[in-house]
Amino acid sequence: MHILLVSRVRLNPYVSLLAHGLEQNGATAAVTPEFGLRTLWQARRQGVDVIHLHWLELLTAAPGPRRHALRRRWLLGSLTLARRLGITTVYTVHNLAAHEPDQASLDGRDSAALFRVVDLVHVHDAATATTVARQYDRTRGVYVVPHGNYIGAYPNGCTRSAARQRLGIGDGERVFLALGGIRPYKGIETLIDAFQALDQPSARLLIAGHPHVPAYAAAIRARADRDPRIHLHLQHIPDGALQYFFRASDACVLPYRQATTSGAAILALSFGCPIIAPDFDPFPPLAAAGRGVLYEADDPQGLLTALRAAAQLDQAAARAACLAYAQTLDWQVLAGQHLAAYRSVRGS
Repeated sequence: MHILLVSRVRLNPYVSLLAHGLEQNGATAAVTPEFGLRTLWQARRQGVDVIHLHWLELLTAAPGPRRHALRRRWLLGSLTLARRLGITTVYTVHNLAAHEPDQASLDGRDSAALFRVVDLVHVHDAATATTVARQYDRTRGVYVVPHGNYIGAYPNGCTRSAARQRLGIGDGERVFLALGGIRPYKGIETLIDAFQALDQPSARLLIAGHPHVPAYAAAIRARADRDPRIHLHLQHIPDGALQYFFRASDACVLPYRQATTSGAAILALSFGCPIIAPDFDPFPPLAAAGRGVLYEADDPQGLLTALRAAAQLDQAAARAACLAYAQTLDWQVLAGQHLAAYRSVRGS
């Protein structure tokens, strides 16, 4: 089977890891950032069986609402043509809603059309499948395959002591980490406020990642300046440096306001780092069995309570549980499940 994976995301290796897993199962997999008539013409010439699309909001992004609308309609038309050419189309639901109000996304009517036209809809958990059924009346061809791990995707040979020394952190300090793109939907300012209320002089908060909006970065700096325990690393963190932050930290905090899938949580677990997260999906299964602490998202004191509770985690046991869970999310196994879903449609 020949699969073409479509994605414009470059920093997250999700799609390349999936492609490698498909090839380990005997398929041929290629990745392209483009999707349109030229892509379809080349795909037909090359005998592509399946086109699997990811993060469609990036494919339809354009300056101005009119051009954005045209790209949305072009995408839907290309998907319809792919089906007529006998190519199976698959859409992975990474997000069900735009993270920020001004972010490009499919509107309600086009989203409904998208869920009607694709042959298969891939979701990472049963909760998302339920939401897709409720919002878009789509149950046919919806299949669940979890998000794969990031074990081995990034360097990870540093010891905890060496990582802390590199970041200027003492061995006896309790370290909380927020790592990833600095964006409003991730609730970083809420985390800063909760941490500042934490009466633990030896606690440290690391905030690391590239700010997407300069004004938001300035607001984060202004808040963090009130507390010398907060260490800001507001820039892109190179792949080789991720290990220093995760190995140095006692818990990775994910104070999100909304989420469909959390690659950031899977990344933390892949480094053996426990998580602190709100009690809405997809976080409860990820933090279960000693892998982290959940807090009530609607409780104003919930995050502060979780930061305090994290001190009770047995670090050795929690890190072992995180890594053991991440190892179950093996890309070769998961890619085999994707192939089974593809074949279920190709065979019919």
